[in-house]
Amino acid sequence: MRRLMLALVALALAGCATVVRMPAAPGTRTEDGREIIETVSIMNSCWLFLTLLPIASGNPERPNECSTKWFRNTVTIQSQLDMLEAEARAVGAGAVLDVASYENDEDFWGVVFLRDKLHTTAVLVR
Repeated sequence: MRRLMLALVALALAGCATVVRMPAAPGTRTEDGREIIETVSIMNSCWLFLTLLPIASGNPERPNECSTKWFRNTVTIQSQLDMLEAEARAVGAGAVLDVASYENDEDFWGVVFLRDKLHTTAVLVR
């Protein structure tokens, strides 16, 4: 029982939201001549109990920090777009290009625990 409780605590603390920035080389431009600022990769994850009940999710309002939303599933396209918009504002991007998203999951102990992850990539330009 003690091991199960420790595993549950570890799983619950693992909800995370991240924004990875990959700056473009100076002078890099799109085909239509826009200056590329950076490419971003955004990920958010949520632990679910019995594939339905959210335990912990990453906090999209505070990506790259140790911040968790308890008993809420923040793994949504809207939260991804909110993080993307915040990053675009932070770097002064005039447009966002080539946005792509995909979802994957990992199950632990059969269907007892599921980690749902949503990934989004985009190119930020001036």
